[in-house]
Amino acid sequence: MTVAGYAPIDFRFVENLTGALNADDAFIFDGLGAVTGAIDDRGGNTALDVGSGALVAFVADGGIIWDSATADVNTGNVDLGTLIAAEILTFDLTGASLFAGIGASLNATLDGIIATGAVGSA
Repeated sequence: MTVAGYAPIDFRFVENLTGALNADDAFIFDGLGAVTGAIDDRGGNTALDVGSGALVAFVADGGIIWDSATADVNTGNVDLGTLIAAEILTFDLTGASLFAGIGASLNATLDGIIATGAVGSA
Protein backbone atom coordinates (compact mmCIF):
# COMPACT_ATOMS: atom_id res chain seq x y z
CA MET A 1 0.00 0.00 0.00
CA THR A 2 1.27 3.50 -0.76
CA VAL A 3 -0.02 6.64 0.93
CA ALA A 4 0.87 9.96 -0.74
CA GLY A 5 4.13 11.29 0.71
CA TYR A 6 5.15 7.95 2.29
CA ALA A 7 7.07 4.87 1.15
CA PRO A 8 5.07 1.76 0.11
CA ILE A 9 3.95 -0.49 2.95
CA ASP A 10 4.64 -4.22 2.65
CA PHE A 11 2.20 -6.80 3.99
CA ARG A 12 2.73 -10.47 4.78
CA PHE A 13 0.20 -13.25 5.39
CA VAL A 14 -2.71 -11.25 3.96
CA GLU A 15 -5.99 -13.07 3.39
CA ASN A 16 -8.08 -10.39 1.61
CA LEU A 17 -7.36 -7.09 -0.13
CA THR A 18 -10.02 -4.39 -0.44
CA GLY A 19 -9.42 -1.23 -2.44
CA ALA A 20 -10.75 2.23 -1.72
CA LEU A 21 -14.36 2.81 -2.80
CA ASN A 22 -14.50 4.22 -6.36
CA ALA A 23 -10.81 5.18 -6.24
CA ASP A 24 -7.85 4.02 -8.30
CA ASP A 25 -6.00 1.09 -6.70
CA ALA A 26 -2.69 -0.66 -7.35
CA PHE A 27 -2.05 -4.26 -6.34
CA ILE A 28 1.63 -5.21 -6.59
CA PHE A 29 2.85 -8.73 -5.80
CA ASP A 30 6.55 -9.63 -5.77
CA GLY A 31 7.77 -13.01 -6.98
CA LEU A 32 6.56 -14.77 -3.83
CA GLY A 33 3.47 -12.63 -3.21
CA ALA A 34 0.12 -14.24 -2.61
CA VAL A 35 -3.37 -13.52 -1.35
CA THR A 36 -5.23 -16.45 0.16
CA GLY A 37 -8.67 -14.88 0.04
CA ALA A 38 -10.41 -12.33 -2.18
CA ILE A 39 -9.43 -9.11 -3.91
CA ASP A 40 -12.08 -6.43 -4.32
CA ASP A 41 -11.08 -3.20 -6.08
CA ARG A 42 -14.48 -1.60 -5.24
CA GLY A 43 -14.58 0.47 -8.43
CA GLY A 44 -12.11 2.86 -9.99
CA ASN A 45 -9.15 1.96 -12.18
CA THR A 46 -6.90 -0.92 -11.18
CA ALA A 47 -3.14 -1.24 -11.67
CA LEU A 48 -1.70 -4.74 -11.30
CA ASP A 49 1.92 -5.97 -11.15
CA VAL A 50 2.47 -9.68 -10.49
CA GLY A 51 5.90 -11.28 -10.18
CA SER A 52 8.05 -8.14 -10.26
CA GLY A 53 7.15 -7.17 -13.81
CA ALA A 54 6.25 -10.59 -15.24
CA LEU A 55 2.61 -9.54 -15.66
CA VAL A 56 1.76 -5.86 -15.59
CA ALA A 57 -1.67 -4.42 -16.36
CA PHE A 58 -3.65 -1.22 -16.17
CA VAL A 59 -7.38 -1.90 -16.17
CA ALA A 60 -10.06 0.77 -16.57
CA ASP A 61 -12.94 0.88 -14.08
CA GLY A 62 -15.18 -2.18 -14.42
CA GLY A 63 -12.67 -4.11 -16.53
CA ILE A 64 -11.50 -6.63 -13.95
CA ILE A 65 -13.36 -9.52 -12.34
CA TRP A 66 -11.61 -11.33 -9.48
CA ASP A 67 -12.42 -14.92 -8.55
CA SER A 68 -10.81 -17.88 -6.83
CA ALA A 69 -10.70 -21.56 -7.65
CA THR A 70 -9.21 -24.81 -6.40
CA ALA A 71 -6.83 -26.70 -8.68
CA ASP A 72 -3.83 -29.01 -8.66
CA VAL A 73 -0.76 -26.94 -9.57
CA ASN A 74 2.36 -28.50 -11.08
CA THR A 75 5.14 -26.28 -9.70
CA GLY A 76 7.84 -27.55 -12.06
CA ASN A 77 10.03 -27.87 -8.96
CA VAL A 78 11.20 -31.39 -8.11
CA ASP A 79 11.31 -30.60 -4.37
CA LEU A 80 7.83 -29.00 -4.26
CA GLY A 81 6.12 -31.35 -6.71
CA THR A 82 2.42 -30.80 -7.36
CA LEU A 83 0.28 -28.72 -5.01
CA ILE A 84 -2.93 -30.69 -4.57
CA ALA A 85 -6.20 -28.72 -4.27
CA ALA A 86 -4.37 -25.36 -4.12
CA GLU A 87 -6.47 -22.22 -3.78
CA ILE A 88 -5.65 -19.99 -6.75
CA LEU A 89 -6.70 -16.46 -7.65
CA THR A 90 -8.09 -15.88 -11.13
CA PHE A 91 -8.99 -12.68 -12.91
CA ASP A 92 -10.68 -11.70 -16.15
CA LEU A 93 -9.57 -8.49 -17.87
CA THR A 94 -11.54 -6.37 -20.34
CA GLY A 95 -10.19 -3.26 -22.07
CA ALA A 96 -6.83 -3.59 -20.29
CA SER A 97 -3.32 -2.52 -21.21
CA LEU A 98 -1.32 -5.68 -20.51
CA PHE A 99 2.32 -6.82 -20.64
CA ALA A 100 3.49 -10.40 -20.06
CA GLY A 101 7.21 -11.21 -19.95
CA ILE A 102 10.16 -9.94 -17.91
CA GLY A 103 11.12 -6.44 -16.80
CA ALA A 104 8.05 -4.23 -17.25
CA SER A 105 6.70 -1.94 -14.54
CA LEU A 106 3.83 0.39 -13.79
CA ASN A 107 4.51 4.07 -14.42
CA ALA A 108 4.74 6.55 -11.54
CA THR A 109 1.06 7.51 -11.75
CA LEU A 110 -0.04 3.82 -11.96
CA ASP A 111 -2.03 4.41 -15.14
CA GLY A 112 0.29 2.94 -17.74
CA ILE A 113 3.01 0.38 -18.39
CA ILE A 114 6.73 1.00 -18.92
CA ALA A 115 8.13 -1.74 -21.14
CA THR A 116 11.40 -0.08 -22.21
CA GLY A 117 14.10 -2.76 -22.09
CA ALA A 118 11.57 -5.43 -21.12
CA VAL A 119 11.30 -8.75 -22.94
CA GLY A 120 7.79 -10.02 -23.64
CA SER A 121 4.58 -9.05 -25.30
CA ALA A 122 2.23 -6.13 -24.78
